[in-house]
Amino acid sequence: MVTRDALKPEASSPLDMDILLVDDDSVNRKLPDPGPPTVNAYELMDRLCGDRQLLIELTEIFRRDYPRQVGLIRQAIDQSNAPGLEQASHALKGALSSLSAPAAREIAARLEDMGANCNLLEARAGLRDLETELVKTIEALDILCREASR
Repeated sequence: MVTRDALKPEASSPLDMDILLVDDDSVNRKLPDPGPPTVNAYELMDRLCGDRQLLIELTEIFRRDYPRQVGLIRQAIDQSNAPGLEQASHALKGALSSLSAPAAREIAARLEDMGANCNLLEARAGLRDLETELVKTIEALDILCREASR
């Protein structure tokens, strides 16, 4: 979810960032504290200097690469490989940071910490949370890319 609070209203962008806002009160009632946004569109477009084509290219690269990264995380968990979990989660965390996707980035950071601390008890649940958030992240990036193509 991309929330209005996550977007800098003073920033200007050639994209219609309001398409990513969720204003449905029924959704907000179900989620009293929605946490970080799925994608911070203003931050991302600022990071890309407004380059719409670069947004599309980075989204396609991420779409191709993230399943492999998630697979490495899953493999590390299955093998109780804490250093592997730390390394794979760190790599995905970096990609998510570059895409201004703080919600998924936070989950990847938690998995990285689990690996660093050799604490894999909650890693499977963290992986499920990450996979759920990555679907939302791709959906938000797709919306941005469609808007960028206009």
